[in-house]
Amino acid sequence: MVKDGKVEKRFIKTGWIDEQHTEVIKGLKEGEIIATKFKAPVKTKVFR
Repeated sequence: MVKDGKVEKRFIKTGWIDEQHTEVIKGLKEGEIIATKFKAPVKTKVFR
């Protein structure tokens, strides 16, 4: 997660995972910015 311009390590719980998607079921809130090791842009969606 990125907080105040700095990367903060946080543990998350994942659910469904495939080659292009990872469902985060615990540890992130809507609107938070994440940092990843991926080179391609990361798109996020919130499903309720």
